[in-house]
Amino acid sequence: MAKVQVGGGAKIEFIRFLPRPHYRLETMSLLAIYFLMNNLTGVIEQAITNGVLPTPPANIVIGGAAAFYKEIAEFARIFDKLGYKVLAYTKPPLKEPLKEYPSVHGAFIKALLNSDVYFVVNLTKDGVSGYIGAGVFGEILLSVSHSLVSKRKIRVVVYNYPHSKCGQDELELWMKLGWVRIL
Repeated sequence: MAKVQVGGGAKIEFIRFLPRPHYRLETMSLLAIYFLMNNLTGVIEQAITNGVLPTPPANIVIGGAAAFYKEIAEFARIFDKLGYKVLAYTKPPLKEPLKEYPSVHGAFIKALLNSDVYFVVNLTKDGVSGYIGAGVFGEILLSVSHSLVSKRKIRVVVYNYPHSKCGQDELELWMKLGWVRIL
């Protein structure tokens, strides 16, 4: 585990406690899902103990590609159960993106700017493990930038190490500067 504090109070940290497969819920049996979710609770509790995540209660926003909305909803349930206040999390893909996106994304960004933690769920999408799309990359950038220029610090915690096709160079720099963490 590497913690780095830099000017402005922004932090990045990538931490792996247990090897975690990039499972998608729709490909798993109910029993496998049960064991995976119990393991996730343990991983999150260990992240709290190790200081990667703040102690509840804390405001948290959970993001990731809309393709991961089922997994993200499960993380939201776990964080809520552990005492976090879940302000927002990624929902299923929009039915009418041109009509719905401005208000839905605007509300998500408002919640993000009022959060203590932005937790990024980055699983495997289209064969890319640790997938982070442009929208989520932008939300990470917003969180890091906001932490640098305001009194409110947003801790960015990324579930899996990002794939090299997903802005990894920039994210690695932000990790070294202490602005982003990996669970």
